[in-house]
Order: sequence, then C-alpha cells, then structure tokens
Amino acid sequence: RSLNRLDIRTGAVQKLCALTRGLGGAWSSADTIVFSDEGSGLHRIASTGGEPRLVLGLDPALGEDEFRSPSMIDDRTFLFFAQTASAETTGVYAADLDGRRHGSKAIATPSNAVFVAPDLVLYLTAEGMVLTHAFRSALVDGRTLVAQRFDTSRFRPVGEPVAIAEGGFEWANVSASATGVLTYRKTAGYPQTQLAWFDR
Repeated sequence: RSLNRLDIRTGAVQKLCALTRGLGGAWSSADTIVFSDEGSGLHRIASTGGEPRLVLGLDPALGEDEFRSPSMIDDRTFLFFAQTASAETTGVYAADLDGRRHGSKAIATPSNAVFVAPDLVLYLTAEGMVLTHAFRSALVDGRTLVAQRFDTSRFRPVGEPVAIAEGGFEWANVSASATGVLTYRKTAGYPQTQLAWFDR
C-alpha cells in the first residue's frame, strides 16, 4: 500500500510514500499533504514526494488508538479525529504542521469533521456515540450531518448547528465546494470501491 498522487490531466500516478493503511489525508494550498497511517498517527509530506515526517504520534498513556481524516483549515493548521479509549477525549481536535495541538477537544463527535472556508465545519452529531467497531452498525441511524460556524482563532464551533441530512451515517463522508454545494455518502457497509471523477 502507498500514498499516491494522480495527475487528472494525464492519468499519471506518482507514488509518494509507503503506507500501512491510510486513514485519510488533506492537501494544503502550500503543497503539503497531511495524512494518517494506521497505528502511527499523522504525518506530512511534500506533494512532490520525498521523506514523510511525523506530525503527531499516538500516546498510549493517553489512551489514543488512532488519528484520522485530517482537514485543512489553512496552510498550517488542520482538524483531525482522535479515537481514544474514553468518550470524554474521543472527538475532533486542531493542530498544526509543527505538531502543536491547539487547545482541548474542539468538537464532540463520533466521526471526523470537514472544514469549509472561510468559517464552516461539517460533522456528525454525537447521538449514539460508541468507541468499539462491533456496535457501530446498530447506532448509525441516530447520527445527523450538520453544518456550524467555526471560530478559527479559538478553534471552537459557534452558534447553533444546522441539520443537512439525517440518519444512516457512520462517518462524515462529505466534500464541499467553495460555492457551497456539497456531496455526501451515507453508510452502506464496506464495499470494494473505485476512484472516479464526476461533474454536477
């Protein structure tokens, strides 16, 4: 397994680095990619390739099981989901490319969060929050995809969340454009998938 870069004009694929199992990534406008690799935390690499560098490692003493699904806020800072042994510390946090965490837990959610410039965040409500994979399928119907304003100086949501879609979510599989149009996918098991490009 590897982290690859695809040129959508030519179809050429460039291998950037090896992976154990990728758990999400984000590409900043400064051409740095932040990615999660199972069991080892969050890493960064130049979009042209090179040697990856550890950004945030897992701390077993804090009960940290995995970090995944980073989402860039700007060129330096990003949100990421931390799965831990406790519901109190599981959720979305903010950090930067130098490995500094910004404050305590930013969003209490059982899933990842997606930042949408200039000041919105998309995430799932925490109803039915569970910490073990064995029970997730029984609880996904209680989760709602919401949008909320996000204070990028304090790394906190502000105001009230607005519901976008209800039920059937395990993970926030959502992507939003600069125009406000978004796409999302509800949970449908774990089928084999194929990358494809679509327009509206």
